[in-house]
Amino acid sequence: MVNKFYSIAAIIVVIDQLLKYIVRQFVTVAIPLTSFFSISNIQNTGAGFGILPGQRILLILISLIVIVVIIKYFKKEKGLAQVSWALILGGAVGNVIDRILFGSVTDFLAFSFWPAFNVADMAVTVGVIILLWQYWKN
Repeated sequence: MVNKFYSIAAIIVVIDQLLKYIVRQFVTVAIPLTSFFSISNIQNTGAGFGILPGQRILLILISLIVIVVIIKYFKKEKGLAQVSWALILGGAVGNVIDRILFGSVTDFLAFSFWPAFNVADMAVTVGVIILLWQYWKN
């Protein structure tokens, strides 16, 4: 089951980093796909929703601590809990790679009514929602 945990996390990291690479290389101006959604190249120096802007070192340290804690304590979870923690791990790794290599996180999915985000953000969000649902259910 640990292999499943790492496989899910690795798939998230690969998809996230591949799409961010494509955006960094080829998206110089927003590409509108609908009246309310576009593909954009936004460099976020803060955390989610733009909090803690410019706190690169702090955000890297927090991310690394979260990654270590997840690997140490949650990799042996079962079922949906394991999938949830793997999604959170993959998202955390995907975004910390950006912070370390580029000094910011590349966000590219931009809705007119919501802050821009990326695949790593989606993985963390889905993982947290599933965990909350699991704990609420039990």
